[in-house]
Parts: sequence; structure tokens; C-alpha cells
Amino acid sequence: MYKWKNGFEPDICDKDEQCRYVLGKKGNKTMICIGANPSVAKGNKSDKTMNNICSILANNGYDG
Repeated sequence: MYKWKNGFEPDICDKDEQCRYVLGKKGNKTMICIGANPSVAKGNKSDKTMNNICSILANNGYDG
């Protein structure tokens, strides 16, 4: 597992036993991503896909 990049550790995580519905961070400038890949990121651990998204967010001025 990976550590979260650029301070984007999530403060929103909603899931059940089969699926994760939401993984996010509240912010003033927020971007929403809808993905269909089997990301294994959790509230306290990131993965490669989520770290790529965190880099895109940081590079484009988003904070959530």
C-alpha cells in the first residue's frame, strides 16, 4: 500500500461489505472523479490510482 500524496488523506469514506461508494476529502475547490477500476485504497492507505488522482488535483489547484 501507498501513503497519500500531497496531503489528500480522505476525511470521507463510505462503504459496505462489497463496495466502496465514496472516498474523498472536503475542500474549497473540489473535483469529482468517477472510476470503475478496482482501487484498493482505504481511508488510511492509498494506492497507485488514487495517488495519480491526488497529483492531478494538486497540479490543478484543487484541495478536495
